Amino acid sequence: MPGGPSHIDQFDPKPKVAAMNGQPLPFEKPKVERVKTGNLLASPWKFAKHGQCGTELSELLPRLVTHVDDLCVIRSIPHPNARSWTRSPG
Repeated sequence: MPGGPSHIDQFDPKPKVAAMNGQPLPFEKPKVERVKTGNLLASPWKFAKHGQCGTELSELLPRLVTHVDDLCVIRSIPHPNARSWTRSPG
């Protein structure tokens, strides 16, 4: 969804990125970049644990946090193509 909020600002807290906010990448920059890669940038939104499950969600989702125990949040799907979101299946 181009123009929508980032998953990092809603469902995917990155504590290491927050701790290193503003610092250069701790690894070699990608050889192919869609846009110039700058320093690390933490989400400006606060995260907190919610529900019995303790899933961390952003303050951007104040109504959704009341249903967090009924959600399945997947944070482990890598993809080798950084541009995959711009393509339709098939």
